[in-house]
Amino acid sequence: MMLFSQANGRRVVGLTEAEVLGSLAALSVASAPARVTALKLKGRGPRDVLAWRQVESFGPDAVTVRAGGEGGDDVQDDEFESRRDPMGKPVITEDGHCLGKIVDVEFDGTTGRVQRLMATDEEIAGERLLGVGGYAVVVRGG
Repeated sequence: MMLFSQANGRRVVGLTEAEVLGSLAALSVASAPARVTALKLKGRGPRDVLAWRQVESFGPDAVTVRAGGEGGDDVQDDEFESRRDPMGKPVITEDGHCLGKIVDVEFDGTTGRVQRLMATDEEIAGERLLGVGGYAVVVRGG
């Protein structure tokens, strides 16, 4: 398992050209099942979002991606920014209780499956995730 806080800033390297494409800056998360769907890179330029399916491995020093990071055109940068990055967003249960803000995400570096969302007030199992919106993360009540 990997925490986003540990992976944040890690170099992202394309396997085809063995070049550094940038560094990990954010995750895009979807529900049902809770999983990482894309990576946002810092320092890559106009094509700074990669689809999770391009990830070959999460190593201790770098994230490697297939095809030099090409082919991520199904991931929209504005959609990623506005809706799917859970970090810092309030966590609200389906019945309206606030559980604090997301401070970290634990995920499987091989599959992208989200194991836990860490909020300021409690840890939330990934299975409880209902959605990540532009304003908040919504989870099932616990």
